[in-house]
Amino acid sequence: MSNVAVASADQAVAFARRQASSGTSKWHNLCLSMVRKSFNLPAVEPSAKTAWENAKKKHKTTNTKSIPRGVPVFYKTSTKNWHVVLSAGDGMCYSTDVGGRGKVGYISIKALASSWNITLLGWTEDLNGFTVYKPAASAPEPLKPAKPRSKPKLVSKVSVGDLKKARNTDPKKGSQSLGEFADQVFTVETALAKIKWLDKDLVDGHYGTSTVTAVKSFQKKHSGARNPDGWMGLKELRRLFILSGMKVKTLP
Repeated sequence: MSNVAVASADQAVAFARRQASSGTSKWHNLCLSMVRKSFNLPAVEPSAKTAWENAKKKHKTTNTKSIPRGVPVFYKTSTKNWHVVLSAGDGMCYSTDVGGRGKVGYISIKALASSWNITLLGWTEDLNGFTVYKPAASAPEPLKPAKPRSKPKLVSKVSVGDLKKARNTDPKKGSQSLGEFADQVFTVETALAKIKWLDKDLVDGHYGTSTVTAVKSFQKKHSGARNPDGWMGLKELRRLFILSGMKVKTLP
């Protein structure tokens, strides 16, 4: 019995659907047989009543919409054997002896109880000693978006090396994130804006095209560079802060 390949909910429902669509009438008084064969299970319990009583995980309910698709659903009847059907989901089921003697029919779980005057008990996660219900894996909790960093701020120290890293790794302009060295970039941009090499509206902590252009202009004017590269050296950095009147320590 341990080698039994229990059918999935989809496979079980597909089996029951085939019985219904085939028009076969071989299932008279064989409700448990039809349901267990839907799951590819061996015969163990003699009746739906004992199958319910011996199930390890029962869910007593009258809320048919809450019953999962592809599970056994049990009813208490006036007969000794009771009745079991296969849930098709959304409050529907496949039942034997519906639509004709021995036939399998597609019917509302509530409608079956009403038309046969039987009592809905609920559903089980296991049948004949086998687990037939596998709850859907819960979706992983969505990653929380990183909180956008607050506006960059002025700092008292700026490193030439950090500025180079900032230019190479700076996030795209318009993104909510700021680079690791945004505060240092912001401080340099502020200095450039003070001496009119950069529009103050472009002071944002991003070492982008506008900042590179401003640095090149500063280099050409104050360093005499014929081909300014937008990479500010230590001497240029010191001169920038002197001209802007900002007290910032410059580092290699």
